[in-house]
Amino acid sequence: YSVCVNIMKCSLLTGDDTLKVTEKLDCYDLQVIYFADSYGALTTSKIIDIFSNIAGNSGTSLGFHGHDNMGCAFSNSLLAVDLGFEYIDGTVLGMGRGAGNTDLETLCLHFNKFQNRLDQLNFSNLGKCFFSELKSSHKWGYSNLYHLAANNNIHPSYIQLITNMTLDPHKCLELIDFLIDNNCNTFNVDCIYTYLKEHE
Repeated sequence: YSVCVNIMKCSLLTGDDTLKVTEKLDCYDLQVIYFADSYGALTTSKIIDIFSNIAGNSGTSLGFHGHDNMGCAFSNSLLAVDLGFEYIDGTVLGMGRGAGNTDLETLCLHFNKFQNRLDQLNFSNLGKCFFSELKSSHKWGYSNLYHLAANNNIHPSYIQLITNMTLDPHKCLELIDFLIDNNCNTFNVDCIYTYLKEHE
């Protein structure tokens, strides 16, 4: 078996945290230690603070999984490569829950992974023909609400739930303010329904 370990919510870690985690995990025969930006909250300076201690020092390959809550998934992925991460992933049209993931087409184009222009066109058509309808129906992708949640370490499942409700924009923002005030970085669906019941 090839075993990978996925560290979620990496935007909440410190440089010391990542150093301790990778030192502990280096003792095992792992293929990759993966770090997922679960909240899509990483900025350039945070990535450098969190990962500069381990890049090049870990005995295990490192991977990065970017979420696009702040529109930074692609640039964060490039920075991870510059820091020495060997595994970077993406999805067609950035498909993923909520704000979505790093856009695979953009990654492939940047790293020149297409054999020729026809190969590039066929890959692009794959997204248009098979994934555009999915994106439209499941509504993944960047939004101001996901960005706001990422800025405040609010669990993205709250935003996904809120956007599926028929609330007016002011009520959405009031609800997000409540989540921010209560440091809701762990998802608990009762939290929202209790708030809505109290503010009917």
